[in-house]
Amino acid sequence: MALSFVMPGFLAGCSNPKAANEQNFTRALEPLVADRFCHTIDADWMTTSPQQGADGPVLPLMLRADPSARSGIGDRDAAIRTMLDGAAHDGLLTRTTTTVPARSQHYAEALAPTALVVYAPTAAGKAVFRAVERENANHRPQPYPGLCLGRGRVDQVVRWTEPAEMLGRTVTQVTYRYSAADISAIVPPNLRVPMTEPKEATATLTKTSDDWQPAK
Repeated sequence: MALSFVMPGFLAGCSNPKAANEQNFTRALEPLVADRFCHTIDADWMTTSPQQGADGPVLPLMLRADPSARSGIGDRDAAIRTMLDGAAHDGLLTRTTTTVPARSQHYAEALAPTALVVYAPTAAGKAVFRAVERENANHRPQPYPGLCLGRGRVDQVVRWTEPAEMLGRTVTQVTYRYSAADISAIVPPNLRVPMTEPKEATATLTKTSDDWQPAK
């Protein structure tokens, strides 16, 4: 009979989520890089939410059917409309029109009957058009409409500093490499190679009561 032995210390190090090792650091970094290839889409988005202090749901994406109804609409929104129409043609979005009480997300105004063009992600487009979290003007995380060209992944944890106490917390500086996976079909071939080439970055991780997390 063959016997196998497992060193108790080795097993504890692998299973302990608070240990300073590559496995735990990779797990902590993955959410940090997941949206690294996403871009927020800034436009004169509309919402059907009556709440003046909130922007309402990010999706579906809604624009005025008649851009001239709002002054100041320029080349930016025209380019976004062209991009969204192209994505709808490629099956990533559904494009419908409706007239409902709505208001601009960027202004505190009452709802009014408005003709809208509504773009909703299809099953194939949910990974491309989705909410992306970014800091707002108050330095708080907030979801914005996003265009994700790929999913960021951690390729390698290169090195890390010895965990040390700082301001009552245990922290470490972790250097890692990341690249894009699941690249969207809308990305031109000449841009795919640069996205898959590993890029190096450094992040500060903090030990919590349960595991390691990116410092805030």
